[in-house]
Parts: sequence; C-alpha cells; structure tokens
Amino acid sequence: MSSIKMSDSKGDETPNVPDRLRKILQPTEEEKEFRLKLYPDVAVVEDAKILCTICQKDVKHVFLLKNKSYKHVFLRVAVCKGCMKFYDDGDFSVDEDGDDKYCRWCGQGGTLCLCSNCPSTFCKKCIRRNLERKYQLLVEKDDWKCLFCDPKPLYKLRALSWAVDEHLANLKKKEEAQKKRAENTPKTPKVGKSKPLILKVEKCPYPDFDIDQMDISDHIETMKLWMDDMFGSLSRTSSSTFNERHLNEIRSMKTPQDFLTAKS
Repeated sequence: MSSIKMSDSKGDETPNVPDRLRKILQPTEEEKEFRLKLYPDVAVVEDAKILCTICQKDVKHVFLLKNKSYKHVFLRVAVCKGCMKFYDDGDFSVDEDGDDKYCRWCGQGGTLCLCSNCPSTFCKKCIRRNLERKYQLLVEKDDWKCLFCDPKPLYKLRALSWAVDEHLANLKKKEEAQKKRAENTPKTPKVGKSKPLILKVEKCPYPDFDIDQMDISDHIETMKLWMDDMFGSLSRTSSSTFNERHLNEIRSMKTPQDFLTAKS
C-alpha cells in the first residue's frame, strides 16, 4: 500500500498514511474560514471544554498546562495520550472485500457503519458521542458518506484542536520574547538599605552621661563639632594643669547639644 506524509498545518506533521485517507489531513479554504470565524481569538480555548473524542476524558489540563496536545492521526481532532497510543498509525486490517474491520475513529469494533463511497467504517458509538443528532440519522441511510468523504460534521472538533495548537504556539512566542527582552535589559545592581550607625559604649566613665547606646546617624555633624571642640580644649590644657572646671563641664553634658549650648 502506497503512503504519503502530509501536514495539517505548519509544524504539524503526521505519520505516513494511506493515500485514500490523505485528503482529510489538509483543511480546505472553506474550513480555514470556518475556523477563523469560530475562533477569532484562539485564547478563548482557556475557557473551553476539551475532551478526548474517543474516551471523553478531560484533556484540558494536559493540553494547556503541560503544553502538550494530542490529535487523531487522521481526523485531527483531540484525543488523549492513551487513545492515541492504542490507535497507533491506524494501519488496520481489512476484510475480504477490502473494507475496514475496525472503526476509523476509535480503532475498535462494535456496530460499524460502512461508507457508500469508500472502504472506511465508523462505529455508531463514536458518531453518537461526538456528532449532532441530525448527523446520527444520516448514517442509517444507504448513501451515507463517511467523515473522510464529507468532513464538514468534524469542522467544530477540528477547529477546537487547531485553536488549541495556535494558542499554545502564541504563548510560546510570548515567553520567548519576554526571555529575549530580559536578556537584553541591563541588570540594575541591588542597593541595600544602609544600617544606622550605632555607638555602643561598654561602660561610660561618667555616670551622669547617658550614652549606653546612642544612634548618631542623624547627628553626625553635630558630634564632629562636639568632639573637635572637646579635644581642642584638652590640647590647650596640659594633664598636670587640667582643672576641675573642665571636668565638671564634661560630666554635666548628656547630649552633643549640651556642649554646643555651653560653648555659646
């Protein structure tokens, strides 16, 4: 059996598939317009209900949170990882007349409906699960054409799968753009808050001078003047002639401002 590798959309490749099935893989211009009208903003899939079309398992968290979507190899509708693995490449056996022995949607048996135009079969369970009531009635007719020959009933499901992929691609582009901007933005050095300058005195030689712990960060200039003047006075008085008046003045000072007031 000859085969060909087809693509549903850019970057969306499928395995080798039989020639008779390849027409379903490429959306027509009509279907593309349908998708754009149904999803003018693909971000709305964030609020959509996304189920595996085979087992009805909720796959939204896998598709959107894990950034990993799975699609039916031929129909290009949403499926879960387990069902996709079971279906494999879809190269199923056929009967003596060349017709499919298994459902082309789920890959299992059951009550099969044979297409009047090709050897494909679809089970009633998959049709009831995914398609509208009016279509379910069509499969009972002798001239029923399957979803490969007439894919219009799949447009909505295929559009949802397409919109999910487009949304994930957009998120990836935004993430890459943000990363690139961050790399090109000069890093600003972190400047920590300056700690206040704390003067700690283990034991003050003058009991009346209360400076066990003094925050002098806001009075540094005043302190400088005070110390300069005090040591200037000491330098003008020798240790032998240091009189009681200077000592009493220093003992009576409790703040730098006291010294400046006394000086004036």
